[in-house]
Amino acid sequence: MYPRALTPVMASLVFGTSVQPSFAYADESYDLGGDSARLGADGYEVTGVIETQEQSAQRGASYHGPRIPVPTAYSPRIVASEDTCMGSRSFGLQLAGFGVSFGTTWQDRQCMRIKNARQLNALGYQRAAIALLCQDDEVFDAMERAGTPCPGLELVTFEPPPPEVPAEPPLISFDDVLFDFDRATLRPEADAILAPALELLQADPAMAVEIEGHTDWIGSDGYNDGLSRRRAQAVVEWLVARGIERERISAVGRGESEPVATNATAAGRQLNRRVEVRRRAGTSSS
Repeated sequence: MYPRALTPVMASLVFGTSVQPSFAYADESYDLGGDSARLGADGYEVTGVIETQEQSAQRGASYHGPRIPVPTAYSPRIVASEDTCMGSRSFGLQLAGFGVSFGTTWQDRQCMRIKNARQLNALGYQRAAIALLCQDDEVFDAMERAGTPCPGLELVTFEPPPPEVPAEPPLISFDDVLFDFDRATLRPEADAILAPALELLQADPAMAVEIEGHTDWIGSDGYNDGLSRRRAQAVVEWLVARGIERERISAVGRGESEPVATNATAAGRQLNRRVEVRRRAGTSSS
């Protein structure tokens, strides 16, 4: 005859070097000969048993039940890898009878140094990684004995980056009166408007320029890039047709990327639709 199912109540302090699994298997047993109820958890030493079950009148017999999974309320699973420390320690109170476990886990300080040093080394900061490891006295002494002393503190002088050189303003800027809307063909009145650019290049044969085309933000980026490049090229062809060497002139389309005014108003968008003549780097205007 088997005794009634056990409902053990047991509290034990658990000290160990591993974290409790998601649930612990327990062996439910009843020793009729020893007059004591017991609960044994796999992998843990159980102490401080509190007997709560009626003692059987039959002495000298025993009952051994099935393995019972005991869920835990707090049971983080930690797997040793490069992201965890092998020096972990755990401390907590486990109420196995009710399936409740309270506990915290902290990591060994030197283990954390090793982990952080590994990450610093992976980022290319080898000297910083060595300095971090050298905070441990044994590592410091070993480095000294090996003839490679740990790096000491060094006074570093901060050198600010050089100031950004502002872009040279354009030599000449033409608004959108050169072209009809959404077109890259010069209007008839463009001859008079572009005349100052022609005179500038004729006066200085050593000067080379870049013709930049710009648009407002109406339309897609890709379309505006193409339109601004075609407009700049139209100005290049106009200058070449009037005797300026092609190698002195280049065309580039900036699209809507460099506005000089807001695109929220019609007046601002008109200012953004422009063609600029800029001196090419390395050339002079003597």
